[in-house]
Amino acid sequence: RQLAVMFLGLDRFKRINNALGHPVGDEMLKRVARTLATVVRESDSVFRYGSDEFVVVLGDIVDPQQIKGVADKLLAAISSPQPIDGHDLSVTASLGISVYPSDGFDAVALIKKAETAMRNVKETGPNDYRFFTEDM
Repeated sequence: RQLAVMFLGLDRFKRINNALGHPVGDEMLKRVARTLATVVRESDSVFRYGSDEFVVVLGDIVDPQQIKGVADKLLAAISSPQPIDGHDLSVTASLGISVYPSDGFDAVALIKKAETAMRNVKETGPNDYRFFTEDM
């Protein structure tokens, strides 16, 4: 059995805070967190990691295709518009993925590698995901 760590960074989130204020941005973060929690299984975990970053841990992975399916669902769910304070707001996310045991044996290594993969996605275009590779 495998475990997947997904590091999710919202794309251009600061624009929402700058244009509409922090209360609207905070509400958007709450909605993203709720959305993430509804997409994954109850046995999986969702954590807010940084200002506009989240970590999702998928346990008990039998087939790597499961990870791709969840990544696709997460990106689609996050990008659907949210009515907040009279605005229909949507965000996209960049998502990096690391897998236990192939990418590491402890939480720090897995999160760091998933974050590296996420930063790699941000460089090439938003609203996508990528698995960690050693050449990143």
